[in-house]
Amino acid sequence: MPVGTFHFSGAPEFNDPMAPKQQAEIKAVVDSLLAFRPTKVAIERELKDSTHVDSLYRVYRMGEYDLEVNEVYQLGFRLAKRRGHGAVYPIDYKLAWPMDTVNTWAREHQPSFLRFQKRWGKQMETIVDSFHRNETMRQILLHLNSDRFLSRLQAIRMRTLEVGAAQNYIGVEPPASIARRNMRIFANLLAVAEPGDRILIIYGTGHSHYFREYIRGHPQMELAHPKDYL
Repeated sequence: MPVGTFHFSGAPEFNDPMAPKQQAEIKAVVDSLLAFRPTKVAIERELKDSTHVDSLYRVYRMGEYDLEVNEVYQLGFRLAKRRGHGAVYPIDYKLAWPMDTVNTWAREHQPSFLRFQKRWGKQMETIVDSFHRNETMRQILLHLNSDRFLSRLQAIRMRTLEVGAAQNYIGVEPPASIARRNMRIFANLLAVAEPGDRILIIYGTGHSHYFREYIRGHPQMELAHPKDYL
């Protein structure tokens, strides 16, 4: 079950995840997600950082680490500890993001894309700001995991493909990079998944489209939706 989140460290000041009200909401979300009965919790940390993550989680289980402003810890560590897990599972893989090159080319050759990108960015900013101003943590996560919101995220990726289409195909590179990154992340997930596992994935919501597609396509996996547990 992939649970798409916003990055807590980038939350607006008026919705501080560390404030008492928001901490109570986070704990309520964890209580709800426990109903999924995860056997493993996968998190957005690079695989190469596994030793550090293991050490941090071990100290947290001993009660000697105050969780930082990060969804990986606030949700992932809490869930794993509540379930009595001995470890959490970093599965992230970073790749370069070649959007600057696309925008530079579009500025000269295809400015209509930049106008769309600007409108899209402002609309997303307004939508997400409204979530943070008016909704609880549970409601925010329900919005971020909705088909409607994920379609909005996917829209900019699809429109990027139009840049340089039938010419140099420069707009293909960012979506291709995203897909390659997410395939590697999913491969890391497959490396830790075992028959009978119920894996809960805590990740930025920008990855949810790919997790859902790959899980649905895998012949030995079944997709669970967070709306059934939040």
